[in-house]
Amino acid sequence: MLTLHGFGSGFGIVDPSPFVLKVDAYLRLAGIAFELNTDSSNFSKAPKGKLPFIEENGEIVADSQLIIAKLSEQYSVTLDDWLSPEQKAQAHLLSKSLDEDLYWYLVYSRWIDDNIWPKVKAEFFDKMPFPLKIIVPIVARKGVKTAMNKQGLSRHSVSEIAAMAKRSFDSWAQLLSATVR
Repeated sequence: MLTLHGFGSGFGIVDPSPFVLKVDAYLRLAGIAFELNTDSSNFSKAPKGKLPFIEENGEIVADSQLIIAKLSEQYSVTLDDWLSPEQKAQAHLLSKSLDEDLYWYLVYSRWIDDNIWPKVKAEFFDKMPFPLKIIVPIVARKGVKTAMNKQGLSRHSVSEIAAMAKRSFDSWAQLLSATVR
């Protein structure tokens, strides 16, 4: 049985990680049977230090893009066969834009925005025992702030980030609406 390793439910969805959600949705759309492992030790067992990863017959594959590519080949999944080569290229670039652009807006909103952080902190850390639920969020948020600074998005003002996000959302909406006409 194929096992998808993720963080576990949060915010009323299967997993708060967009990458775990992407693999979960792919598996469901492809009709591939799987079980979801949300054990707290998943992160420490992740071969690339990130979730998701899958495990099947002793083989482990990490990174949502590599997981989907492997499963598509292994199970002969053809979810996008109806697309033209041009549409497949557009879909790939749109997917990468979501992975590399939307992800950072999501991280910023969850971990940096002081209005949202208390909700994220409660969702991710309130179930931890004392004193971990006090210490871990501080350490985790500091690490995310460092990563956001290195990535560059958090060097912008809130209004600049909002404008960049709006432009991306408007662009995605335009592309998606053009494909369903």
